[in-house]
Amino acid sequence: MPLEHTVEDTLTRFVHDLRHRGVRISTAEVLDALSALQQVPVLQKEAFRAALKATLIKDMNALQAFQNAFAVHFATPEEHLAREVKAAEAEAARAQMIQQAEEELTFQGETLGLSAQEKEFYAGLQEHQRQRIREFLQKTSEGKNVDAGFMPMVESLVRGHLEYWRRKLENNGREPDGEGEGGMSGTDGGIRDELKILYTDMKNINERDLPRVARIIRKLARRLATRMSRRYRHSPRMARVDLRRTIRQNITKGGTLFYLKYKARRRIKPRLILFCDVSGSMSKYTNFVLQFTYGLARGIRQIESFVFGEELERVTAYFRPGKQFSEVAGDVVTNSRVWGEGTNMGRALACLRERYGKMLNDKAVVLVVSDGKTVAPEQALVELEQLRRMVKKVIWLNTLPRKEWDRYRAIRLFRQQVAMVECNTINNLEQVLRRHFLG
Repeated sequence: MPLEHTVEDTLTRFVHDLRHRGVRISTAEVLDALSALQQVPVLQKEAFRAALKATLIKDMNALQAFQNAFAVHFATPEEHLAREVKAAEAEAARAQMIQQAEEELTFQGETLGLSAQEKEFYAGLQEHQRQRIREFLQKTSEGKNVDAGFMPMVESLVRGHLEYWRRKLENNGREPDGEGEGGMSGTDGGIRDELKILYTDMKNINERDLPRVARIIRKLARRLATRMSRRYRHSPRMARVDLRRTIRQNITKGGTLFYLKYKARRRIKPRLILFCDVSGSMSKYTNFVLQFTYGLARGIRQIESFVFGEELERVTAYFRPGKQFSEVAGDVVTNSRVWGEGTNMGRALACLRERYGKMLNDKAVVLVVSDGKTVAPEQALVELEQLRRMVKKVIWLNTLPRKEWDRYRAIRLFRQQVAMVECNTINNLEQVLRRHFLG
């Protein structure tokens, strides 16, 4: 092939690459470059580079793109060979990192189903960061009532760890903003995805959507934590005129209102008790229960959290501030004595009344999260009736679709004592909070 054709072909690919990198190049400039190259010896690389740079590059912003593209398209055979060797070495190192990650990221002897990018990112973390993840996996593998069925949740939690470290690196070492709004995108596709998440049964939520679910739940929790009561407090700010105090203050002025007094809505923290079912029948809603509890605990100080199966367990201490969700969830699941057991709600409610009766007063609101499937429903009904009399309100969030409730005698009994609402989607949760707390 004549030399002129070789240069033209290479120049065409070079210009196409530059345009792909965002450099604007006209046809006239390409012809100018070709004319300039005809005046420069091909073997004089620096003169060749200078001719192309002078005819194709118009500002300094495009200079880096030019340098990178030139190194690819006009490299000498020796440079090509060196680049290939370097690429082969990098690929071998990457394969070794992935293999190392596969050997370390195991749950009960099985390798986690993470992507190659996630494994590579893990291998690139510092030793103390990788050690934390390994300790979590070992601790989880040895947890009571933890079997191979927990693999999807464990994978999700490990992804949470990796996402935390990735965001921290992006923030130059600063703690990632776990309270970010996230969620809604400005595109139609983002809005459609958001709406789909809001109305999708939580047990069917994709792994990639769990971070968005977490942000939505945390946002709802913050709204609940800072909701406005219907009562007012005295305020120096110009909010709402306190007529009674204003009149009293101006009595000595003959009734002329020289001084105005104001009042503002009193911010109150709801006193909540979470009573969450973590038995085997609720295993598909594990992430929902944990995210819901985690989100509320981060926004509300006056909250007590309990989980139950055949027995009751207080888990308030696990949800202390400063810990990321994946760590909290891992600790709760691995240390719990009741996770994945059968369900005896009556026994659990009796334990709640006998051991923690001081919490059950007329200022407490109890949120029950359960599908209602339990042994000895009559005993549970008696305990539920006593609980309702002791506290301000009992709200039952039932993960079963409403159309299935009539199939279960226990649910028919429980509905006679408490307000039971369908709650298996984010939209359901928002409606519950809005109706009972945020109105």
